[in-house]
Amino acid sequence: MFLTLVATLLCFAFASYSLGMLIFGLRSMISLREIIKKHDFWFFLKTTLAGSFVNVITPGANVGGEPVKAYFLGKRYNRPKTKVFGAILVDRILHGAVSLFFIIASLLFILTYIPVSHELKIIFQTVLFFLLAFLILILLLNIEKTNFNLGKFIEKIGVLRYIRRNRKIKHVNQSFGNFTSSFKKTIFNKKTLFFGILFSLAFWFLN
Repeated sequence: MFLTLVATLLCFAFASYSLGMLIFGLRSMISLREIIKKHDFWFFLKTTLAGSFVNVITPGANVGGEPVKAYFLGKRYNRPKTKVFGAILVDRILHGAVSLFFIIASLLFILTYIPVSHELKIIFQTVLFFLLAFLILILLLNIEKTNFNLGKFIEKIGVLRYIRRNRKIKHVNQSFGNFTSSFKKTIFNKKTLFFGILFSLAFWFLN
């Protein structure tokens, strides 16, 4: 009886997490639809699994998976990898925003319903204050009007003046331009925002 229960729970856990990965792949495909017109869901799913694998094995919290996805998607669909990475980063930010929502909700729940010591309450209130301040700062930043040029910025730094003579500076400018244009186009797309947040909520529910 006990082994049957354990096997059943493991099957449900595997099915739930597998469905979550399918949702991840679908969300990535929707986020990149402005950059990659022709979609192959199974290839997106494979890149999602590859990115998740890299995130797990690298020393850190979810580090390295997004550049891996950008590399394979850019190579498969013949698109600039920096442009693909810009859209993937928006996808990752939306997922992080949903995680941040749950953190804030958890802190509010603790401060409201669970008796904690005065010192711990001060710590929670401080963390909550900084989280809310961060969200307000993000809302106030007008990314759409940003005309920042990384290459020109690097050229103006006195310590790195030797880069001016390097022909690769044009490549840096072009790569950063691809990244910013893709990032802006994706993050200001209402459908991308809606489905990105919706699928992230579904993923966390399944998780």
